[in-house]
Amino acid sequence: MLKSPNSITSKLFIIGVLAVICLVPTFFVWIVLSERTNRQEEAKNEITNKWGASQIIVGPILSLPYTKTFIDPQGLRHESSGIFNVLPQRLIHDATIDPEIRSRGIFDAVVYKTKIDGHGAFTLPNFAYTNIKSTDIQWDKAYVAMGITDTRGIMQQVDLQWNGSSIVFEPGSKNPVVGPSGIHAFTPIDMSKKSFEFAYSFDVRGSEKLEFLPLGNETKVHVQSSWSSPSFTGAYLPNERDVAKDFSASWTVSSFGRSYPDQWVDSEVSAETLSDSRFGVSLIQNVDFYTKIDRTIKYAVMFIAITFMAFFLFEVLSKLKIHPFQYLLVGFALALFYLLLLSLSERFGFLPAYGISTLATIGLITSYSAKVLRASTKALVVAGLLFLLYSYLSIIVQLEDLALLYGSVLLFVLLALTMYLTRSIDWYQIDAGERKQS
Repeated sequence: MLKSPNSITSKLFIIGVLAVICLVPTFFVWIVLSERTNRQEEAKNEITNKWGASQIIVGPILSLPYTKTFIDPQGLRHESSGIFNVLPQRLIHDATIDPEIRSRGIFDAVVYKTKIDGHGAFTLPNFAYTNIKSTDIQWDKAYVAMGITDTRGIMQQVDLQWNGSSIVFEPGSKNPVVGPSGIHAFTPIDMSKKSFEFAYSFDVRGSEKLEFLPLGNETKVHVQSSWSSPSFTGAYLPNERDVAKDFSASWTVSSFGRSYPDQWVDSEVSAETLSDSRFGVSLIQNVDFYTKIDRTIKYAVMFIAITFMAFFLFEVLSKLKIHPFQYLLVGFALALFYLLLLSLSERFGFLPAYGISTLATIGLITSYSAKVLRASTKALVVAGLLFLLYSYLSIIVQLEDLALLYGSVLLFVLLALTMYLTRSIDWYQIDAGERKQS
């Protein structure tokens, strides 16, 4: 024997199906959100590609070309050539980042100008533990190589101060280990000296990130900026940091904290190995409205389920009859909230858009509920419930680490309230009464 379509069980099943149907529009809003997010990334890439990419400063590395001659057992003479790489004994970088926001239409990207001052010292390499001899080195062709991710951001000529002499850097890294993009300067090596002091200063443009490599036997990096929301990235956290309206951070990294030696021959150390040790700062933007909207959409099923449950309880407790089509209209009104939120956020920002969308959705559902529930007081209860839900959701989407906790607490409280209100209902008796009436 089939249950009456008016039975409680059948009605709950129909409401469940309607809730799933009402989630379909939110899925399409998610697709639109994904498309808008992609457009935002395209706009950011367009801005950063013309301004300057995220910059990684690699080096300096003292590069010593060599030519090694040997005779095989057959008496034939062979020559091999390569680069003997020497890292600084001491390396210090000071960077001041001047950030700004560049826009493309309604989309923004964080870019910056930074002044980098570097200095330190090299010492003559120790050939005792290599198969390269000092006589194999072409000392007259020695050069200092630096890798800079996007050299288009370099804003003027860069000079290298080398033991009191000024040498102009030339385009191209020349040494593959520092990467394909960079600069180099040919440096005279006076074999009578044991160490070589160096210094340089240059301005470079970039976007979002600035990172360094701990190439010195001891590496010190100090970064400061007026940006208010930095994120420290890479293999090392700063030893000291001060994050307030402005920020400053300092790193001190020993050579024991990395996975490559102070000197090596040719490809014994790869560019990827060097890159794995990078560290620095990312100028992150506070959670943008696309991220917040994505978080709100994740709660769509909860909003629809809770609102439908409220209407269903009014049906049961007040002996009302609410048609499935009326549930459907209310569900579509809840789903439309997210499309309103997305479109308005792009024009007015998240918080104003959230307030407008919330008031519009609550107003629409409340005015409709007054007729459906046949009592303005019950409609006000629905309005109050929705106001509390949207207010609580506005808090959740602003959070990051505590969002799951707050969401779980809300669900638990609402479930407890529903169980309390329905604790004395005899569902079998109501179901039986519905079947008799039908």
